[in-house]
Amino acid sequence: MKTITINNFTIPVRLTASARRKRSIAMQIDQQWVHIRTPLRFRMQDVDAFLQKKQHRILKHWQKAQQKATITNDFVKGDAIPFLGKNYPLDLVHGWSTKWSLELLHDRFQLTLPKNTNESQIGELMQKYLKKRYMQQSKEIISREVIRCEKEFGCSVQEIYIKNYKAKYGQCIWQEVFFSYKIVQFPLCIIRHIVCHELAHIEHKNHGPHFKALLRQMDPETPKHEQRIRENGIMLE
Repeated sequence: MKTITINNFTIPVRLTASARRKRSIAMQIDQQWVHIRTPLRFRMQDVDAFLQKKQHRILKHWQKAQQKATITNDFVKGDAIPFLGKNYPLDLVHGWSTKWSLELLHDRFQLTLPKNTNESQIGELMQKYLKKRYMQQSKEIISREVIRCEKEFGCSVQEIYIKNYKAKYGQCIWQEVFFSYKIVQFPLCIIRHIVCHELAHIEHKNHGPHFKALLRQMDPETPKHEQRIRENGIMLE
């Protein structure tokens, strides 16, 4: 198993060579691995040079991932729930009905628990209702942004899908676009950038100069938004 040691932290690295990658190296960091995807026949010394160059970023996101890994499903009052770039505290309220509800109020998320709630169920059910809430909100927000892009730039989208991706924020296949529901944690400007990125792929399938030019036309602040995603990307696991 390949590893990289940074400031006395030994971090495991998983390498994957793909014929779909032409030149660049892709990196994703989760709670278990630094995933490196390279083109076929990529030299190991180039991978090592890439890892050395990205040491600061790797350590930063690895430590963040480990912190998240220590958080159990036992949500408690005051826990932070990320939504549209902000962290909202969680408020637990014991209700009198037999139904659960999760609402975003002005300054907090409120989870209303039904009477006779088993405390051991709160974490698991909170995850379930938070995912449901994210799915609903991401569908609404992304649909609005797609409609806006269609009107402004003449894009033509046949279908929008909200998925539970673990390695990407979005995907475009012909005129169908797919998005991770978790991007709803990002600020709206970043969600707009991700939507523009995928819609630009309807016209240009690769990341060549024509694609980049169209993306900058659709989102003039593309460099700023791409940098923000690199530095503060959300965990998809």
